[in-house]
Amino acid sequence: MRPPIAITENHQTPLQQSSAGFLAPKYVAALLILISCIAFYEFRSSTLIGDGLRHLPALRTITQGPPAVFQPRPWLEVYRAHYDRVVVHNHFLFGLAMRTAFALQRALGIRGDATIAIQAVNAVSAAIAGGLFFVLALRLGVPRRISLAVAVGVCLSPVYLLAATNVSEVALALPFFLATLLVLADREFLGRSAVLAGILAGLAAITYLLAGALVPCVAIAIIASRFPSRSKITTLFLFLSVFALVLLGIWVLVLYLSGVHSPARLAIAILKFPQQGTYGGFKWGSLVATPIGLTQAFFPILPDDFRGLRSLYHQTPSVALVVGMLSLITCAFLARAIYLLSKGGVTRNVAIFSSVLAFLLVEAVCLWFDPYYPKLQIFALILFWLIVAVGFTSSQSDRAHHWFLLLFVAAVAACGVRVLRTNIQPSQTNKNAQQLHAVVGEGVLITGWSSDVAHLWLYSNGDNIIPLPDFAFARNLQPSRVEADLDSIIKKATADGTNVYFYGVFDADDADLTNVYDTRFRLAGFTSYLRGLQQNVRPVGRFEQPGGHWTLLYAYNP
Repeated sequence: MRPPIAITENHQTPLQQSSAGFLAPKYVAALLILISCIAFYEFRSSTLIGDGLRHLPALRTITQGPPAVFQPRPWLEVYRAHYDRVVVHNHFLFGLAMRTAFALQRALGIRGDATIAIQAVNAVSAAIAGGLFFVLALRLGVPRRISLAVAVGVCLSPVYLLAATNVSEVALALPFFLATLLVLADREFLGRSAVLAGILAGLAAITYLLAGALVPCVAIAIIASRFPSRSKITTLFLFLSVFALVLLGIWVLVLYLSGVHSPARLAIAILKFPQQGTYGGFKWGSLVATPIGLTQAFFPILPDDFRGLRSLYHQTPSVALVVGMLSLITCAFLARAIYLLSKGGVTRNVAIFSSVLAFLLVEAVCLWFDPYYPKLQIFALILFWLIVAVGFTSSQSDRAHHWFLLLFVAAVAACGVRVLRTNIQPSQTNKNAQQLHAVVGEGVLITGWSSDVAHLWLYSNGDNIIPLPDFAFARNLQPSRVEADLDSIIKKATADGTNVYFYGVFDADDADLTNVYDTRFRLAGFTSYLRGLQQNVRPVGRFEQPGGHWTLLYAYNP
């Protein structure tokens, strides 16, 4: 076996040079894409992600059957009427892309909900990204068999499968994200390559905002490269200007077509985040939680009812010990790879140096926002795989590193196979949603954010569902306005003879409710307000949740 290739200044192996026939990298990549796409869709998850389900009322309406008929909404409905509710900022093109996919689904005569189109697009997107990762690893000098093994490891990583087999918004950005890195790996990242990288990075960021974390890292890598100074300035200017033009151009164009015409409204729509100041913030505990969140992306080690490390340690110390050990191993694995890269001159290669910097930036975002948020950690996961694959096969490594890497791939793949098996099992969450829909019907349901309630959008248009966080955001987090409007809705419903239900609102203790509503959402006194409403309710049902606990459904009795 030929020795690994050292990392040099954007050194490009001509896709391992020994390609021939059906073993050529392009055919292997195409086969990987085909197999992955079929597997992702055939093993699509029966339990769907709430953030993706929130888009359904913006994509279609349900005309109650039998059978139920799903009618598409206007093309830009998500930007006109649901801009803040579905947090369009974070994944701007997702709504338009999935509305297009739903239109194609109907044109092909495929009946059913928009979730069919969403899961199909996600399967295709994730499969293409997996094929691009294989080609990228080859271009960076990783031997073919290890490139293929690591690409399979990427595709079978649990967090990657969450994007590929579900209705997550992040999968759509993955091909653009990896294509940007692939362009960076060109031998001469100058001129046209810089323009193409800017276009791809802009498309990645407009599709999922965190993918834009790659941009400042590429800029730093260009500055640190060994290009002549004049070439650096030209390349940096072309890359950043094209990126900004694509990102802002698409954003402004779609908003303008959606009816936002004045410059002031356009600026507010782009710059104002509806949840700004509600989430995020530095906590000392996040320094420990962030590497555990990264490890969770590879190995589903945390229980379904996970409520924090302190609670995990008190309830199941043995599980907490395993979590800590796996996290240390994962971090040591990464640290060793970065050390090997540094010995080989990591700053000489724009693609690798950008990947290392982007990994650190993404992890910083996770530390600030939510260490366990899988849609954020997926970018760190992809970059982790790339860094480790190149580091463990560089000229500074030995054969033992190859075997450690393959062992890591096998362990992650085993967890991924388990995830695929879980995906096709009956969904307790979906069952709860069906039962909730049968009980609530056309009544008003006041609730928090929960997976059960999100699945209700599979069976109704959601007009009667009032998630309290969304309700508060729509009223600019003004406590008096939130309480007054909620009282008005309850009084009107009871006057009209419509039942009012509460689900997942009163189950938490006062400390948890205060932390969510009074502290995070800055609704002073809202916990006391909810406890006042609780005096006039009675339980009418209970629904099993992961971990064996139950959530109660209450009916309001004025």
